[in-house]
Amino acid sequence: MPFPRRTKYSNKKTEVDGILFDSKGESERYTMLKGHLAAGIISNLRLQVPYELKVNNVLICKYIADFVYIKDGKVVTEDFKGILTSIFQMKRKLMRAVHGIEIFITKRPNKFSEIGLKEPKPKKVPVKKVKPVKVKKV
Repeated sequence: MPFPRRTKYSNKKTEVDGILFDSKGESERYTMLKGHLAAGIISNLRLQVPYELKVNNVLICKYIADFVYIKDGKVVTEDFKGILTSIFQMKRKLMRAVHGIEIFITKRPNKFSEIGLKEPKPKKVPVKKVKPVKVKKV
């Protein structure tokens, strides 16, 4: 029996309200936005909204936004990202250039921000200075 394939970024597909999401974090964000929708904070919540990115009438690529909704009278285009890939960063710039749309990125909070601590910074390793070696001529 073959083993189930592991996804590239270790995300787990999750189903909420009969909708299959690419990751648990994306499904949690949907649940949060659904609460905002019920509270009247946002309106017109749409999922997986496609955009064509054309330059000089040539289709360069397509971008699918995770969520699009209206907040305070403005359209918000949102994407949940665990990892910011170079392809996504290119599509984000194209969305700004072609459609004038800024993508709002949401991420899952890390374990330090959940409990109110600052994330530790990596320590700098001191570099020892090496004295030059003198070579004797024979």
